[in-house]
Amino acid sequence: VAIVLGIEAQSPAVNLLDLRTMERRTLSGMAASEVAWMPEGQALLVAAPAPDGISSWIWQVPTGGGLPEPIIKGEEEWRSPQASPDGKRVAAIRRSAAGDELVLHDLERGDQRILTAQGTIEAPRWSPDGSTLAWSGGWRPEDLGSAGVWVCPAEGGAPRRLTVDGAWPVWERNGVHLLYGRYLATQGLWRVSTSGGEPEQAWRPESDITDYYLHRLDTGRSGAPLLLFYYEYTGALYALEPPQD
Repeated sequence: VAIVLGIEAQSPAVNLLDLRTMERRTLSGMAASEVAWMPEGQALLVAAPAPDGISSWIWQVPTGGGLPEPIIKGEEEWRSPQASPDGKRVAAIRRSAAGDELVLHDLERGDQRILTAQGTIEAPRWSPDGSTLAWSGGWRPEDLGSAGVWVCPAEGGAPRRLTVDGAWPVWERNGVHLLYGRYLATQGLWRVSTSGGEPEQAWRPESDITDYYLHRLDTGRSGAPLLLFYYEYTGALYALEPPQD
C-alpha cells in the first residue's frame, strides 16, 4: 500500500507499507498530498508542490528508487492523480478559484482534455475496463450542484449523477457497481449501480456518533481489500476484506 504519512507542517512523506510483513519504507520525502499507483506497480503518481513552492504538480516516482519526474506541470494546483488501467492516461483535478476541472492527460502525446468542470470534484476513479470515470463532490459540499457521486464516459459526454450525497467512490470488480461513503445518520459504506436505482448500505461502523468518520476509500487489483481511512478520535487506515459469500 502506498500512503502519505505526516501533516503539512511536518513535510508529509510518501511511504510503502508491505501488508505481509507490515514493514514500512519511506520512498520519497516530497511534501505529498495524495498518491496513486501506476498499473504495473513500478511507479507512483504523486501530487506534490512544484519547485516554486506555490503551485502543485503531478510527479511520477519510481518505487524501486530514483528521482521524481514531473509529468503534469503548470501554474495551477493539480490534485488526485489516477492512471488509466492501460497506463496511457492520467486523470487529475485542476483546481482554481473558478472551480475544479477533471482533466485527462495523455502520457504519450502530452496533450490534455477537460472531461468536466464543476464547483468541487474529488476522487476520480477509472472503471476496470477504462471506459468510464467516476468521481464525487466534496464530502460536506458547499456547492450542492456538484454534490454526490457522478460518472461520465472517458471519451466524453454528459456526466450523470448517481446519488445526491456521499463521496469517494470506488469501483467493484464487476465494473457496474460503485462503493462510496456517506455521513451523519446514513454514515458508512454504500453501493449504487451505474445503471441507476436506489443505493443500498453495504457496511456501517460500530459507532453511534453521527458524524462523517469515513474519510477516504481506495482499493487495489482484483481481490484486494477495500481500504478505509476512518476517523473516530484519531485517524486510522483499515482493510475491509471482501465477503466470502
